[in-house]
Amino acid sequence: GIAACAALALCEPQQTGIGGDCFALVAPAGGEVAAFNGSGRLPSRFEKSASEDPLTPLRRNDAAVVTIPGAIDAWCALLERFGSLPIGEVLEPDIELAATGMPLQERFTFDIEVHLYMVREDAAFARLLLDGDKPKPVGSLYTNPALARTLERVATQGRSGFYEGEIAERLCAFLNARGGAHQPRDFAEHHGEFTAPVSLDLRGHRVDQ
Repeated sequence: GIAACAALALCEPQQTGIGGDCFALVAPAGGEVAAFNGSGRLPSRFEKSASEDPLTPLRRNDAAVVTIPGAIDAWCALLERFGSLPIGEVLEPDIELAATGMPLQERFTFDIEVHLYMVREDAAFARLLLDGDKPKPVGSLYTNPALARTLERVATQGRSGFYEGEIAERLCAFLNARGGAHQPRDFAEHHGEFTAPVSLDLRGHRVDQ
């Protein structure tokens, strides 16, 4: 589960990643189904100008509405309660995969092409995903050393390796330079929560979702 999610952060980052959220249902043997809400929160200083039309949507890639990532906090909380391995062992193959690379898949390349205008907006993002000004060809080796280093820090330091210190500070600086209002304490104070799953009775059976 968690190792697969971390692998997808490399293989299909347009679908999921460590900068996103995590929602989980866990059904332990002989126990009640548990739900985890790993949604991100807006930064504490987020404000929408009173002069703006409240019905006018903000751009989806506007840094001002980027939430605090909930995925890694969720991974750590789920492993602590239900896991049998420490996060360092869980993430070990993902770190190697991000460092050594994988062949680019057709879907990944297709999505880069569709969102090329967004990729080109950030030079570092473009260097990672593009060959010159175009998407790298299908089958070419794709690596993400920065992702490998971040996962390595989480593997050795746990949750605090992402939500405190250098990584959180660099994320805040990156977002604030683009109009965000993120502060290191927003990252440090972020925690998802275990909760009861939404359930319904269907023909005599309980269905959790």
